[in-house]
Amino acid sequence: MEIRRCVECNQLLWGRTDRKFCNNKCRNAHNSRKNSKSNIMIRLVNRILKKNYSILAALKSEGITTALISELKIKGFRFEHFTFADMKQDNQISYFCYNQAYRTKDNSMVILLSNKPKRDISISRRLISV
Repeated sequence: MEIRRCVECNQLLWGRTDRKFCNNKCRNAHNSRKNSKSNIMIRLVNRILKKNYSILAALKSEGITTALISELKIKGFRFEHFTFADMKQDNQISYFCYNQAYRTKDNSMVILLSNKPKRDISISRRLISV
C-alpha cells in the first residue's frame, strides 16, 4: 500500500485514496499560494481603479465639475485605467470608472459628468484604449 502525504504540510493521509490534503486549512493555504501569482495583476488594476473612483467621487462631492489633468495626476489618477468608454455621436468619448464619468477637454481639462452608462458595462465588449 502506498503511503500518501498532504501536499501542503507533508502529514500522513488516511481515508479516500484521492485525498491530497489533511484538512481545509492546508487545502486553502496551498490554493491561495498557487493562485496568488496569477491574481497579482488583478489586484493591482483593482487598486488603481478604486483610487481613480475615489478621486472622481471626492471631486464630485465637493461640487467640482471641471479639473485640470495635471491636478488629477498629482492626486494619483491614472488615465490609462477605466472600466468603460462610450463614444457619443459627436465623437466625444466619455470614460467611466464604474459609475463615475469624465470627458477630456483640450488635453488639459477634465469635465466630470453626472450621467451613468446607458448600457450594462459588465457585458459591454466595446473598449476604447487611450
